[in-house]
Amino acid sequence: MTFNMRKRGPHLDISFRRAIRELMHPQAMADALNRPVIQPTYSLVRKHDQGNQRDEEMNPLDAEKYLREVTMEQQKWNEVKEDMAPNVGVGIGVDGSSLVRASAWLKRSNYAGETVNVWVEEGVNMEHDMVWFAKRCEQIGLHVNIVPGDVVKAIYHNELQAYDLIYTGEVFDDHVVRSLITMYTFQKTLFLSVMDDHWRHELQRGCDQIVAMQKPEGRMESLLQLEDRLIREAILLPVYSFSEVHSHHPSLRDYRVMGYGMPDLRRLWVKRSPTAPEESSSYSAYIPLW
Repeated sequence: MTFNMRKRGPHLDISFRRAIRELMHPQAMADALNRPVIQPTYSLVRKHDQGNQRDEEMNPLDAEKYLREVTMEQQKWNEVKEDMAPNVGVGIGVDGSSLVRASAWLKRSNYAGETVNVWVEEGVNMEHDMVWFAKRCEQIGLHVNIVPGDVVKAIYHNELQAYDLIYTGEVFDDHVVRSLITMYTFQKTLFLSVMDDHWRHELQRGCDQIVAMQKPEGRMESLLQLEDRLIREAILLPVYSFSEVHSHHPSLRDYRVMGYGMPDLRRLWVKRSPTAPEESSSYSAYIPLW
């Protein structure tokens, strides 16, 4: 999930974006969706669980006030739980605790009850994710309008500018550093197309410095620092990663998946079956792009 930083709206308030971060809690989503192929993630390129404890940039007075608000929301949630299931000792769980924090952040934001428009990349799974998200929003009084859309039209026909939140996926090739730099600097990526001039400048400046580095390990470390900054500012919200399953015609041999989920065409060859009709000249491969 990311935000259209070029459009006015409540999402320009970091407290609002932090509320969305809690609503899109990776573990809560993974538990609710119960898809074997997905893994909750808090980074685009590394597996590390920092959860939602990313409020170290708050000053002590703000942190103390926020803690009081969360405690009050927790008490309200517990009362609701007791009404729903009296005398049953049920823990609030990841799903409930993230909703408590989301509600507290939303009340700290400048959100005034308006409907927030959410663009989601077309696809059964991603649209189903947003059904779950919309229900979570409803529980804390956040009104959203979910609209599926085509990626090509969104980028080349400037359709994203009408939306506040953007939910999409990112596929990298085997060269992770190059993939990240492309995402952060190439003008025709969904992520960069909704960044304002400030963030475009910051990303370009950071990537220019990274490209000029001599040591590969230094480049990756700097990219991770840049990602951490985006996540701290709640500009970029990683949610989950997943494994794809490919299928292909048995006549296709040496079928190996390379970067961006595509087959390595240099190695791919065809061994036709002796019983194949002479006019048969095409061989299918299913390459899912979610």
